[in-house]
Amino acid sequence: MKTRIHMAAVLAVLGLACAAARAADVPAPLLEEDTFAVARVRLGEVDTAAIHGKILEMIGEKPQSEVGMDLAGGLTLIGGMAGQLRGAGVEELYFVFNAADLPYFVMAAPNTSSEAVAAVAAVAAVVNQVAALAPTGRLESRAVGGMQVVGRVETLERLKSLRAVARPEFAAALSASPGGAVEAAFCPPAYARRVLLEMLPALPELDEPATVLTEGVRWASARVGLPRSGAQGAAGEGFSLAATIQSQDAAAAGKLEGLIKKAYGMILERTPARKVAPGIDKILAALTPRVAGDRLVLQLEAEQIDTLVAPALAQATEESRRAARMTQLKQIGMALVLYRTDHGDVFPADLAELVKSERLPNKFVQEGRYVYRAGDLPVKAAPLAILAYEKAAGDGGRRGVLFLDGHVEALDEAGFAKAIAADNQERKKLGVAEKPAE
Repeated sequence: MKTRIHMAAVLAVLGLACAAARAADVPAPLLEEDTFAVARVRLGEVDTAAIHGKILEMIGEKPQSEVGMDLAGGLTLIGGMAGQLRGAGVEELYFVFNAADLPYFVMAAPNTSSEAVAAVAAVAAVVNQVAALAPTGRLESRAVGGMQVVGRVETLERLKSLRAVARPEFAAALSASPGGAVEAAFCPPAYARRVLLEMLPALPELDEPATVLTEGVRWASARVGLPRSGAQGAAGEGFSLAATIQSQDAAAAGKLEGLIKKAYGMILERTPARKVAPGIDKILAALTPRVAGDRLVLQLEAEQIDTLVAPALAQATEESRRAARMTQLKQIGMALVLYRTDHGDVFPADLAELVKSERLPNKFVQEGRYVYRAGDLPVKAAPLAILAYEKAAGDGGRRGVLFLDGHVEALDEAGFAKAIAADNQERKKLGVAEKPAE
């Protein structure tokens, strides 16, 4: 009998210890009725150099490119702040999202030592400076509920007198996907389900009742693995993702799976998704969770993400770069119109002249991306005379060309050669020296 009592006592102690451990995984003093998301970041897992290299690899950019340099600057800042926090003994950060604070959120460190307090305050100061926050949105750091919390003053004042609400679903959600560098839990408040059912009893276009969502999503969690450098500095694993959605029961989980598949099908049918992101059908298939009892689960390893997502990201990045270059050519065209208006309908000798007249940013000349061709062009040239073009084709094998009539076109090498030939014929008619393409 005594042995059973001792065993029961041991089990009770172990149970209390596990419950305390789970509670410690959640910033309980900051949880309110309208808290809808919590994220935890393990700072020791944040390897900014490896993240930088992996992102550039996935989008097909070089470290010396504009994108690579901008990304390096942002990640270096993040890495510096993470290092400062870890040096002060802060190994984890929590981010808490409340409906009342949107679009803002609070950041909390479960460490109130003097070193941690100073480090968290320094991070808040850096964020204020970098983000150039208005006075009403500036962040401060204060101790709340045994944690050092960063947020707006009005938010910190509210939290100081807050009577925390028990939200055990957050602990359940975070424990469902443990072990990642970033762990996140989404737990819609009970009132949000009621509001959704009252305002939107049926989901538009999907022809499904809103109960598919209110019963299908009790909470959701995600675990994100980040790239790490190998022992010799070689690239380690890439990004990985695991997600869990807790439903009311197995039937609700099945209905939610059907809704997700239907929504993905509509994406493929109603948008030019396959043009923008090649292989998107395979991506959506991989992002379709499977039913496991009363849950939906999803897991994507680093190799799967590289195979499925990297090509789409690379193409999307190239499309973005091309759009930016075309926009810059249009800026050159507008600057030329303004210049000619003020200078008797005469073209400037070169792009540097447009910079001097403050009609064009200096980077257009410094970067040397564009070839200007209109310096000796007469006023009465044909509409398809070329004013400027990209010096080199982009990754898609096309280069942007600015024409006299103001339109910009992305031409492959064959089309570009024809445009140059036609332009030289026009120059010959006008008695202007022909110009080979550069």
